[in-house]
Order: sequence, then C-alpha cells, then structure tokens
Amino acid sequence: MEFKGLEKYKEHVARKKERELEKKKKKIAKEKASVKKKEDAHKKLLKKRRDAYKPIHIKNLRKRQNKRAYAKRRKAELELHKKMGDVYGFYRIVLTKDYKQYDELSYSWWMLTAYDKFNKYVEKNNKNVICEKIIAQSNMHDAKPVKYEILLLKKIDPETDNGVRELRNEEGMFVENVITNRDKYAIIAKSDWFIPETYNVYGYNPVTDRKTGRWIFDNIINVNCNKYNLKNVFMCDNKLIVQYDNDFDFVLCKNAKECLRLYNTLESNMDKKNKYVLFSNYLVDNRKPWLYNELEKKTGWSRETLYKKKG
Repeated sequence: MEFKGLEKYKEHVARKKERELEKKKKKIAKEKASVKKKEDAHKKLLKKRRDAYKPIHIKNLRKRQNKRAYAKRRKAELELHKKMGDVYGFYRIVLTKDYKQYDELSYSWWMLTAYDKFNKYVEKNNKNVICEKIIAQSNMHDAKPVKYEILLLKKIDPETDNGVRELRNEEGMFVENVITNRDKYAIIAKSDWFIPETYNVYGYNPVTDRKTGRWIFDNIINVNCNKYNLKNVFMCDNKLIVQYDNDFDFVLCKNAKECLRLYNTLESNMDKKNKYVLFSNYLVDNRKPWLYNELEKKTGWSRETLYKKKG
C-alpha cells in the first residue's frame, strides 16, 4: 500500500519535468527566431548591395522594355485617333479681351480633345454666368463696350499654311479673325465669353466683396422660398429690392438701366413653377416714401445718399 505523500511527490516531479521541458522548448524557439532574424537581416543587406551594384546592362534592359511598352501603347493610341478622324497638332484654348489674349485655359495635342474641352468651357460659362459685364470701366461717364471671347487656336505649320485666317460671322459672311498679340496661331473656333458683372449688395463690402448675378440668384432670391416665406422682387431707381415677410435685402446697381438688366436676367432664370417668388417690376411712385423710410431705418444712411440714382 502506497502512501499519499508518495503520490504527491511523483506528481511534483512530473510537473517539474514538464516545466523544464517547456523552458527548453521556449529557449530553442527563441534561438531559432534570433537566427532567422539575423538571416533575414543578412538577406536584406545582400539584396540592398545587389540592387546598389546592379550591372548597367540590366538597367538599360528595363529602359528598353519600358520604351517598347510605351511605343506599343502610342501606336494603339495613334491608330485610334486615326480611326476617329482626329488631327495631330498643337491646340490652345485662350480668353481674349477686345481681341487680345489675357488668359489661357488649357492646351491639347489632338483636335477632337481640344474641341471637347472648348465645348465644355463654353457650356459651363453659359450656365454659371448671370448678367455679364458689357462695359470696360465701372465709371459710366467714360464707359465703352468690351468684347470677351473664348478661342480655340491651332499653331500654324509654315509648311502647310495656306494663309487663310477667316471664319464666318453671325451673318454667315467670312471675315478675318486674328489675335493681335498671337500671329502664329489660327482661330478654328470661337464663342462669346461672359465675365460676370458684380454688384454692391447691402451688408457686404462694396469694393472687396462685390457679388455676381449668380450669387444674388442662388443666395438671396432662389433660396428658402416657400409658402411661409414669400418673396417680392421689384425695382426702385437703381435699387433692386428683395422683400420678405419681415425684412428685405437690396442691391445697388450702377444706374437704373443696369438695375433693369439685372432684374430681367434674374426673372428669366427663375423657374416658372416657383410660385413663392413674385417679380413685380417697378415700385409705384406713391409707395416710394415708404421704401425710403424703411431703407433709412435699415441702413442709417442719409436721404441724400439713398436718393442717389447712380452707384
């Protein structure tokens, strides 16, 4: 008959052997990991040295491979352009003011790409500009008309140049088209370019923070208009008034003619289905004293300043 103390002793010895075996396994695994880490570091070092001292012909081989791949892609691209009837050349899209270039929008090496960019610029400009600038100076006394255009130009090849510099005008007649400071380019397409007129909106700096017609339409007139917030748009001399239920905003224009032009443009851009914005034309004379009283309360300006019909 064995004693219980002997059984406990045997269990203790067995556990001790297991712990020693576990320690040996951990030690061996640690040593292997250390060796592997050193081997990996050595391999990286060798690879780094090999990359640093690669024979020059291997680098040239890669260059030749890249060159062949580019030539293959280029050939496929040229075939596609040829199939589409495209024409290679140097094309520029520029902006002109009174027939002189003052800005360049983009350039392209293919005619169809250039035409696509040109049409997108024109479409975006027509959509975003409300009430374009039509005079050169802000001073109405010495004002003169100004002509802005967007042009698609092609660089002239002296070998194939036929000397033709003409386009059809609005009446269908051929007229000479040149850019006075770009005689090495031929105009192949053009369109009117609209520069937005800017206005003095009350509450904003009249010099450094003037607003465009698009801004006035999007941020004053065609925003938050519903059956609980009806708006009435009308004119009084050179002032465009946007009246709400309890308040109003107003825009100071250069003169009454410019105010009418802004009013008509805003009205034409308003969705006919919008029943919450009313355009009521000019304010009747017997209501003008009420308006100037309200303007005086809102602005604190003198009557002399408010009565000015030119801004």
